[in-house]
Amino acid sequence: MTINKQSWKLEDKEWVDKRTKDWIEFEYNIKVQNVWEKDFFPAYKKYFMSGDELALKEFSRFGYSRDGLIEMWLHAENDLNTFVEIASKMHSLEGARKVFKSNTPRPVNDFMGKSHFNGKDLNIYRAIFPTKLSRDDYGCYSDLEFSDFAFQQYLELTGRFLDFFEREELMRFDYCLICVPYWKQCMLAGYKTHEYLKFLIEDVLTMLEKKNTLNKVVKKLAIEIYSVLEDNSLPIDIRDDIQSLICQVKE
Repeated sequence: MTINKQSWKLEDKEWVDKRTKDWIEFEYNIKVQNVWEKDFFPAYKKYFMSGDELALKEFSRFGYSRDGLIEMWLHAENDLNTFVEIASKMHSLEGARKVFKSNTPRPVNDFMGKSHFNGKDLNIYRAIFPTKLSRDDYGCYSDLEFSDFAFQQYLELTGRFLDFFEREELMRFDYCLICVPYWKQCMLAGYKTHEYLKFLIEDVLTMLEKKNTLNKVVKKLAIEIYSVLEDNSLPIDIRDDIQSLICQVKE
């Protein structure tokens, strides 16, 4: 059994006791997602508790991206560099992205502990999703295809922001909290007028009107989005369209 002793502190009784208690929440969250193979649960637990590489190999097959996702989730660290290293070994990130998005942060999916991925959601997101939109990364796309792709990304995140603002419960590990810079880049690359943006403007202005009573996490996101909407460096056609929508909302 090969163990990463820097991450798995098996000689520390307090660490082991806490890890044992934490497994209850991890196991529940893994089961409730209903996408992870039941046959691998003993290996999941063994890797979670000890970092046993043989257990990791048992459920990590052929570089499947879903297996990389659960490796990040079960790892003893919540460290972005560690997760990026795991992601670099995946043949493709699409499977991991699909599983991640289908299970967080939707409140209809029950969870125990901090969040759906036990407080690791944001670092997992950073490791498997792009944080910058680069035309060079999509060289196989025509200019129109790239613009359409950017628009779809922008629209999806706009919908995520709407979902966040309109939810009753606060999801502190909602990945939309770290997506404003990428959302802005997608907006610039593929902007089209859409009713979602008007709805988002309504929500943001509503949030800012009650900023003195607003949770600081919600307030921060509303301010970040509003700063993008009021950015004077936006291309004039986008800026004029956004200002028109803001005026409509304020009427």
